[in-house]
Amino acid sequence: MNLVNIENNIYPCSLWQLRQSYPQVSFPEDPSDEDLSPFGYANVHPTPQPIYNLRTECIEGPTALADSNGVYHESWTVRGATDAEISIYDYFNKPEPNWVAFSAMLLENSEIDAIFTSASQVSPLRTAALLSALQVAEQGDIARFGTVWSLWVNTINPPEALVQSIATAAETCHLPSSFISSILQPLGQ
Repeated sequence: MNLVNIENNIYPCSLWQLRQSYPQVSFPEDPSDEDLSPFGYANVHPTPQPIYNLRTECIEGPTALADSNGVYHESWTVRGATDAEISIYDYFNKPEPNWVAFSAMLLENSEIDAIFTSASQVSPLRTAALLSALQVAEQGDIARFGTVWSLWVNTINPPEALVQSIATAAETCHLPSSFISSILQPLGQ
């Protein structure tokens, strides 16, 4: 049971706090608004917390708000999250890396397909090693991928824009920053 001190709008208050303020008064276990009113308190009826987007919105409250009949209910306010709050949320709630989506993005890109087809003719061993290293990177061995990727880029010399688009796809799929850095390293970034 939560109470509101209606004289100074302090919420929440407990029955224990009320009893401490008025030790000479014997309050029932479940006091009514009529029992509380002479002492400047009222019962606050709980309301469910509204549903909101944990990343882009923040909830404030509850506060105690009287309706038109003078009955107090919990009130919640949902507001848009600030950029700083979103950054904090993102820091503590990092999405899982989606390697499957990343692979699908690579397979769907015709420019990447053309480069890999050409690379298979120029250096079939390095191209096969790169595909294998990509699978190993998914298991956490980013260093091996970085080494093979660097050799492959130096051999094939793909367009910088293509390498950038692969890095962007990796970011979109929430892949590790070390993986993204290894993609960009041959470009000196």
